[in-house]
Amino acid sequence: MPELKKNCITYYNPQVDNWGPELIELESYAKQNSEVLFFVIDNQTRAIASMIEVAFVAASRRKLILVINDLDQWSEDICVSDDLIPKE
Repeated sequence: MPELKKNCITYYNPQVDNWGPELIELESYAKQNSEVLFFVIDNQTRAIASMIEVAFVAASRRKLILVINDLDQWSEDICVSDDLIPKE
């Protein structure tokens, strides 16, 4: 994100400390009006919905940047909600 700021590229980051339902509309607006959607899937990605959303965006032929970090690099466990489960 520092590089985006440095280059005066506007962005919306849905990862916030205090998330509330009022942010749903703002996030939706940002996604609908963005020229490029940028997603990171890593060991902190807690919802399969995020991965499904990436597939939907890719299928819709919108401009997409996707970063997938190797989960094996960090842990033998995967975050699901607030719990850790062993990888299958």
